[in-house]
Amino acid sequence: MYRSSDGPEGAGISGPQGPDYAINKECEDVQAIRKATGANYLFGHSFGGLVSLEVARMDSSITKLAVYEPGVLLHPMDGTWMSNYEKAMHRNDFRGAFAHFVRGMGNTPLSGLPFWYSKFILRIMIRGKHWHKITRLLAQNLTEHREVQTHASSYPNYQKIMSEVLLLSGGRALSPRRKCLRS
Repeated sequence: MYRSSDGPEGAGISGPQGPDYAINKECEDVQAIRKATGANYLFGHSFGGLVSLEVARMDSSITKLAVYEPGVLLHPMDGTWMSNYEKAMHRNDFRGAFAHFVRGMGNTPLSGLPFWYSKFILRIMIRGKHWHKITRLLAQNLTEHREVQTHASSYPNYQKIMSEVLLLSGGRALSPRRKCLRS
């Protein structure tokens, strides 16, 4: 079994994703591991779930697939937050980038508050080791959400998957994600 959870590229263990990064790189990594191990079962969570769905779509030798809240969009999301996130990253305003991400993903009370106030609340709530971990992953997070956006509305392609598929969603899943899983 190969477990793809939020992708190994740039996740702290491997090197950075690089300028030519795309989901196909993650799919190639999964296939290399499968070739080395003979694994035919996949599990993926979030972006790793999207990667796992893509691998299973392209490779009928996957026999079982479980995805927990895969990063699949029914429709493209408003990308304004991604552009603001990127601008904040260029200014080394990591708190601002994170606030744009949280607000952009929606379904949070912070989305309805002024940006400066959301940023302030997040500064109070997330500090220390937890904040340092988030800071290290901010660039990867933006890259992966751009990849998710490029695959928006492509969920009908997953009807081609030949393996048994188990779609999982947590009780606290965002309502758009639950809607997507039901579709």
